[in-house]
Amino acid sequence: MTKTPVEKLLSHRFRGYAPVEHTFSGFLEAAKSSVKYFEIDTRASKDGVVYVFHDPYIHGHIFPQTGSTVIDSINIYNDEPVPRLDDALRIFKTDFSSDTVFCLDIKDIGFEKEHIRLIEKHGLEKQVAIVSWCALALMNFSREGFSAPLFLSYQSLFSYGLRGRLTEFLAQNRIKVKKYNVFTGKNVFESIPRELYQGYFHSLRCRTLPDKLLKVIRKSGGGVCVAKNLICPELVSYCNENGLRLWVYSVNEINAYRRFASMDGVDMIFSDRAESIFKEL
Repeated sequence: MTKTPVEKLLSHRFRGYAPVEHTFSGFLEAAKSSVKYFEIDTRASKDGVVYVFHDPYIHGHIFPQTGSTVIDSINIYNDEPVPRLDDALRIFKTDFSSDTVFCLDIKDIGFEKEHIRLIEKHGLEKQVAIVSWCALALMNFSREGFSAPLFLSYQSLFSYGLRGRLTEFLAQNRIKVKKYNVFTGKNVFESIPRELYQGYFHSLRCRTLPDKLLKVIRKSGGGVCVAKNLICPELVSYCNENGLRLWVYSVNEINAYRRFASMDGVDMIFSDRAESIFKEL
């Protein structure tokens, strides 16, 4: 069934509903919206508490080195603390309509069971999708038997042509760390050292996905999430041929949004201006 442009619209990090992303006030304001898809990022503290936050560090503190007592004392906007995932999911369950879908972008590896426990606690199993740059995290969700669609955000190399093929070949057995970034080749995505599980941005660099990962994502009914500048006919064909849904980020101008929304094979579009795009559509 073909989706309309409105049905492809996803709010990126609840942006536009409050002056700061990922805030309780933003969640409550978004609950009044007609947008049906929302995305949040999660990070975990030193003692395993899961928060709604994008970066691996906050106000000079690094999440995996900081306990929840300290993180709970930090205000990110006025008097608002960093939201715990538990509290955010409670709002999603009680204040949003039952046909809203929440996409959880998992930034840290090793807390899949905790995410599943919280999702089940609030009865949101049928209203979530799992998104992650951490391919290993998606594998862990699958091993736990979690049935939500799984989406891999990755650095697709299709649009780079011959250079992309060469990069995929040279990077396939390498794990490269550069400050807060972990770049992983397709043959070693499950071999990330534990010390790199938390506090980093992960990125799988390849064209085609590893067979094992591809099967897991396809079985879940998920797909891949790719930057708008990496969308190309080869990637669209690859997704179509392998039964993968294609998500695009982030599109903030109405004409560009209409262009991506009209593309065959594009299933969902992230926007930092979802509410404005919705009204313009």
